Amino acid sequence: MRTVLTLITFAVLSALVVGLLLLHRRDVQREAIQSVLTQRAEARSRAIVWIVQGLNRRQDIDTRVYIPALQKINPLECPERFRQAWLDYEQAWERRADAVLQQQIQLRQLATKVNGSLGLGVTGGHVAYGSEHPNLEHAAEDLAKEDSNEDWLTCKRVAMEYGVFVPAD
Repeated sequence: MRTVLTLITFAVLSALVVGLLLLHRRDVQREAIQSVLTQRAEARSRAIVWIVQGLNRRQDIDTRVYIPALQKINPLECPERFRQAWLDYEQAWERRADAVLQQQIQLRQLATKVNGSLGLGVTGGHVAYGSEHPNLEHAAEDLAKEDSNEDWLTCKRVAMEYGVFVPAD
């Protein structure tokens, strides 16, 4: 009888220790996610730029500042699902920067080809198109933004599953 009681006590104590270790690990992961999100918010605030085109102003992210800052953030202590979502988010921003760069190259090539012959000019780094192509300038950037936004939503969803508050941008 005493042996059975000792075994039961040992089993209960073992379960408590395992439970405490699991709770501690979840707390460490929650803190790691919070750290990543805080670093992202700081990087984002440093990378915000205002684009002024005529009377219009819009806010954007300077990828030359933002991407290197994202690459310095280490999500190693985060849970696997968050690490994967973070990697996808970071890569989406890299794709966005590549898409915008390719778009700018194509626009400059087009501007060079047609500048004299059709009377189109380059203004403020953008080709002045006629009314048949009003959104061509922003097409690649808009597609890439959607990509990074979707990956950011995944990061937010996983963070919230771990009880981490994610403030609005």
